[in-house]
Amino acid sequence: MEIQYDSGADRVAIALASRRLGTKVLTAKGLLKRFAGQAVVDHVDLHLEPGDRIGILGPNGAGKSTLLDILAGKLRPDAGTVLWGETVEIGYYDQRSAGLRDEMRLLEFIEKEAPLIRTKDGDRVEAAQMLEWFLFP
Repeated sequence: MEIQYDSGADRVAIALASRRLGTKVLTAKGLLKRFAGQAVVDHVDLHLEPGDRIGILGPNGAGKSTLLDILAGKLRPDAGTVLWGETVEIGYYDQRSAGLRDEMRLLEFIEKEAPLIRTKDGDRVEAAQMLEWFLFP
């Protein structure tokens, strides 16, 4: 995976190490979730293949977060199935930042999870350097 940032004169390219992704990413069929009898997610079908990118748009209360919670396995649907590919690893931080402590700095959180990040070239980069690459002060 390569991440690029272009701000005119400055340009940053980061080659991060990644695992091989299989041919199956995600298949969800007939997802339904109701709260107080009201369908928030109503028979959603979704099929993702390697390289797909999606955006989920809608007004507040439309069910965007509920759908993502179902896909991430944090919430059970009332109906339907979610099948992830065998090589897929889910990384998910919800809008409520569950599990993040307010008193913890971003650097502390990243260092706790991944003190060294391996690049595509096999180099190891400290969390602080990675944050600098993404323009965090």
